[in-house]
Amino acid sequence: MIRWARSFIACCYFLSSTYASAQVLDPFSESNLKRSLPGQEFFVGVTLGQALITVNLVNGVKNPGVYHLPVNTSLAELMAYSGGALATSDMDSLSIQRFKTEKPEVIHVDFERLIQSSKALPKLEDKDVIYIEQKNVDTTIKWLSIISTIASIGLSVALIQNIRDN
Repeated sequence: MIRWARSFIACCYFLSSTYASAQVLDPFSESNLKRSLPGQEFFVGVTLGQALITVNLVNGVKNPGVYHLPVNTSLAELMAYSGGALATSDMDSLSIQRFKTEKPEVIHVDFERLIQSSKALPKLEDKDVIYIEQKNVDTTIKWLSIISTIASIGLSVALIQNIRDN
């Protein structure tokens, strides 16, 4: 029995330190209600003795929320932990707000171009806030609707004039 327990503990330790996965912490549990967190909270790569940074991923991904990540985590790793970008996310206009001083430093990142190039991805720092713009699909649909309405009115007027002339 003791041998089985040791093997189980060793296996769990090996898997937890090798494969990092986001663990959801219920924001509405009694212990977390005291902290009043907005949205979900995730712990990634929790290993004993390893320092973690806190990053807030606001929107544009499958699982937005507060992430506790190992130091030197890249932006691409955070995107993977969060479940990936949504179809409506504009990955050309991603911004990182870094709060080192009173006034936040804003870093604009073209994530798609950065992934395709050989440049190193930016490393995240403690208290970074990542914001991903959403593509404005509604505006495109509105304009297409307006243009098609104008075109149908113009065709109707031309058809009525053609009927009157004959």
